[in-house]
Amino acid sequence: MTDPDDVDDAFDRRVGFLLDSEADLLRQQAELLLSTRSISIERPSGVLTARLRRPGRLRGGALDIATRATDGSASGTGHLPLGRPHRDDDVLLSDITLQLAVHLAALEDRSA
Repeated sequence: MTDPDDVDDAFDRRVGFLLDSEADLLRQQAELLLSTRSISIERPSGVLTARLRRPGRLRGGALDIATRATDGSASGTGHLPLGRPHRDDDVLLSDITLQLAVHLAALEDRSA
């Protein structure tokens, strides 16, 4: 039987590896998402699409991410509510970058 802590640690290491090895790409995609409100990242393992609704003074925002494996066998979604702290571009870019890495790592896991 697989220890759930080992699985979590392995996933955390994959996310950390993506954050280190693809920092520039993830940052560029996060900045593109800020300016266009929608991006798509194609990988050998599948496609990630993200949509951003920035928070305003009177309303919250959201980051929605969907992934689909290349062979169509697996998909996933994520929704991150964005509040007042996310009105700061640096905070928003940091959280978007992390979420992109997490969902790309999960996409690679599901298609493996």
